[in-house]
Amino acid sequence: MKSFWDFRVIVLALVILSLCTYGDALKCYTCPVFSDSCSTITCEANQNACLKLSKADGSLRQCSSISRCESKYIKEDFAGITNFKYECCQSDLCNSSVTSLPSVGLLLSLATALLLVFCR
Repeated sequence: MKSFWDFRVIVLALVILSLCTYGDALKCYTCPVFSDSCSTITCEANQNACLKLSKADGSLRQCSSISRCESKYIKEDFAGITNFKYECCQSDLCNSSVTSLPSVGLLLSLATALLLVFCR
């Protein structure tokens, strides 16, 4: 029975490690103003969010600062743009056009919780 508990401890340690970040710079998609040709970029140190700004004629993606992710700042930063929606997020490449899959850390956490609940 002791080896089963050892397995639980190892799985729990892996989950905790997967949830930790190591200080890597955030990566976001970046697209020229309302263009479909996007690429990835490593954000600068003061940019801790990915922005997706959408209008009827397309969307813009770039690095941003979470403190600038409010409607009033978006209007300031993108003067002349009206009727827009925006999203800011803080994980790598989270400003994509497709719905992101759950992170590996989230999946490992769920698996560990299920293991601990059902393997008693």
